[in-house]
Amino acid sequence: MDLPNFYDENPPRRLQQGDLLQGIPLIICPETDQLAVIRTPSRGEIALIRQEPIAVFDELVLGDRAFENEIEFVAVRAERGLVAIVTQTCDLDNESRDAWLVAPVRLLAEHQSINQKELERFKYSALFPLPAHPNDYYEVGFIDLGDIRQINKAVAGLSDRIAAMATEVQREFGDHIARFFGRVWDTRPATRFRRAGGTAACGIPTYTGTLLLLRM
Repeated sequence: MDLPNFYDENPPRRLQQGDLLQGIPLIICPETDQLAVIRTPSRGEIALIRQEPIAVFDELVLGDRAFENEIEFVAVRAERGLVAIVTQTCDLDNESRDAWLVAPVRLLAEHQSINQKELERFKYSALFPLPAHPNDYYEVGFIDLGDIRQINKAVAGLSDRIAAMATEVQREFGDHIARFFGRVWDTRPATRFRRAGGTAACGIPTYTGTLLLLRM
């Protein structure tokens, strides 16, 4: 892949897989299965919560009353960050699909254990190299496919896009996603095979020599 020609200077007026979006809200999942449930007098939708007083309850305190109406508002941490679109371009155009997948962008300077030359040679199966933005929006970094997040398409638009990948880079990005999520299964238990950036072990007795891909 030609890193100097990484970015598309004249991308189409629609979002595509690999587009870089800034300021996208990302939910950080709690590190416990015990949730903090938010209640209002009316148990209303989010628009009403902004106008009503709220109370926060430990899920265990509510007992069987928690999630009695199937959906609850809960307290979670969130951040607005820089992401790359992982969902395939054709699915972005699907009006019936509200959920998109994105991957956070990390700056290389903040991850000293990542070797830049190895990164640019695709030696890290979960990481996709990202050159510095031509207009200095961000420095050299990588797309972290090991931390896929789901967002609602309503939070992302063309106005959030700060960069787009050139066509050849888009193809390489799609191939990289497929390689990362793919596994070659073997009948022997705990069969070990080499992958870029490390060794993985997969032993499933019902599959032999089949590449399994996760469709985005």
